[in-house]
Amino acid sequence: MIAPIDNIRLEQRPAMLAAAIRTTVPATNGGAVMGPLIQAILAYIEGTGVDRTGVPYARTSWEPGSDIEVGILIARAVSGNGRVLPSELPAGAVAVVWFTGPYDQLGPVISAAREWIAERSFKTDLPWEFYHSDPLVVTNPAKFETELVFPVQSQ
Repeated sequence: MIAPIDNIRLEQRPAMLAAAIRTTVPATNGGAVMGPLIQAILAYIEGTGVDRTGVPYARTSWEPGSDIEVGILIARAVSGNGRVLPSELPAGAVAVVWFTGPYDQLGPVISAAREWIAERSFKTDLPWEFYHSDPLVVTNPAKFETELVFPVQSQ
């Protein structure tokens, strides 16, 4: 095993509506795109009056030039405004693992989760990374809480 993970579990998730922005990860620090995208989504949500039902998430490989979807879960569908788009995280089986620590240490956890998933004869795609800690409030990266949600399917 690549890195020990002891809190991974399989569960069923319902479909979840989101307001999201899709763009490309820049050639430099991909994480630097998150703050402005989240702020744009929050401003859009506030303007529509729709309630948030979850924390910000991202789905990407984080490789420079790769696609990224940044979103926030919401209570009802929205039409979007050209930049912010309606999105939906699909219902289905997922493997969920929680990680506490700096975002730049997620790689080994993701690798270990992928190995755990493969050992159980599932296949998966990129995880949704749900950021439960606001870095403006929780300033110590060692205390950042991230929920990784991998959609899984039988091979």
